[in-house]
Amino acid sequence: DNTASETEIVVLKPNFWKKTGAASMQFSQHAISDNWYKGGESTNALLGELKLTANYDDRQKVQFENSLEIKIGFITTPSDTVHKYKTNADLFRLKSKLGIRAIKNLYYTLAAEFKTQFFSNYKTNTNDLISNFLSPAQLDVSLGMDYKLNKKNYNFSVMGSPFSYTFVYINDKNIIDRSAFNVDADKRVAHMFGSKITSNLDWKICKNISFVSKFDFFTTYDKVIADWENTLNFQVSRYLSTKIFFHTRFDDGVNLTEENDSYFQFKEMLTFGLSYNW
Repeated sequence: DNTASETEIVVLKPNFWKKTGAASMQFSQHAISDNWYKGGESTNALLGELKLTANYDDRQKVQFENSLEIKIGFITTPSDTVHKYKTNADLFRLKSKLGIRAIKNLYYTLAAEFKTQFFSNYKTNTNDLISNFLSPAQLDVSLGMDYKLNKKNYNFSVMGSPFSYTFVYINDKNIIDRSAFNVDADKRVAHMFGSKITSNLDWKICKNISFVSKFDFFTTYDKVIADWENTLNFQVSRYLSTKIFFHTRFDDGVNLTEENDSYFQFKEMLTFGLSYNW
């Protein structure tokens, strides 16, 4: 009995997409008595973060990286007689980067980043509007070469863009100082052309400690705008973490005043709370 048996062949298509997500809700609190010998005031702060990524890598020629980052934080303001709380973090950022391999770790790259905020922010003890939704809204587009190094415990990239364009839009006409966003006082938009260097580091120092750093240096050859964001994350348990965030900025395109007499700016936050990664 010659019976031919049929064998079903299953062909698995490779999945070149990798998707990740991270969310956290963290809290910080500072309490002192009214008669504390050095003065000060009690404050409470709440910070929520969400980051989603969808990255494509065919392991031959093409890499396509996408990320969405949302960060919203509020802090109580006892010394502000007009507002009970203010935002201490407010960010909506969408990034995409398309790379075509040139040689080994070097890619021809087109990158774009859009960012704005959700809520209004006012000057202390006044209703003077500093920033608002789409005020500013910023779009950065860069064309250049990207060097990438992916290892077991860290990912590093640095992109040099001889051709870079930044578009800034102020939607709200009530913004008190448009020059803070490199927009002329009598205008709602700004166009800036120049060169840009961007580096990113995602380093898993050990099982429960990680460090993420992002550095941007943009110049129009008339002005310089540099941002350096750093986050140190201590994963206490699967759902609990502590974060230290430090952000420095240099912008010599802003107008200096008695209140703002330096081109250097910084902000820092230390928070503890819930976190979840998937």
